[in-house]
Amino acid sequence: MRFHDYSTYKRILDLFRTAATPSLERIRRDRADAPKRLEPLLEYLEKHLFDRSLNVHQMKMACGIRDNSVAILFHSQIGQTPKAYISSRRMETAARLLRGSDLKIWEISELVGYSGLGVFSKAFHRWAGQRPLSYRRQDDAGPHPSDLPIPSASADGEFLRSPLVGEAEAPDPELSLERLRQQL
Repeated sequence: MRFHDYSTYKRILDLFRTAATPSLERIRRDRADAPKRLEPLLEYLEKHLFDRSLNVHQMKMACGIRDNSVAILFHSQIGQTPKAYISSRRMETAARLLRGSDLKIWEISELVGYSGLGVFSKAFHRWAGQRPLSYRRQDDAGPHPSDLPIPSASADGEFLRSPLVGEAEAPDPELSLERLRQQL
């Protein structure tokens, strides 16, 4: 995904930051409560949650973990397998974006780290029990825990006002999704 103007990039970055903050805070809380052995995994997840290439094997290798007992410990302490945990945090963020933005579903899919719309749609259906478009169209369902607050009214205003790397410079006309994720 490329952004051809800076204002679109900035708007999407603000939406993405706002939507991702509760999921990242959940990881931080879980890390604070986790045994020492899980801390590196949760720290890695916090930094790489939305990377398209993230998987459990990559996460274990990056943290220097060679055995499978950590997955059992993760499940017993966190309550989900590492794969389910990654998926849940991504889906929470996607749900906030679906309900609180006008971004296209394929854009949301890319932002939260899925390789394609079909893969994202199936994963979202498993998580929410409905397809992303149906979820977005639910008007009369009342508030949902993943509803996205208006970005400018976020309780974490300082986080949203943090400058972009190179913000003082003239914006690049083709800002990439990778750069957007790095700003998170």
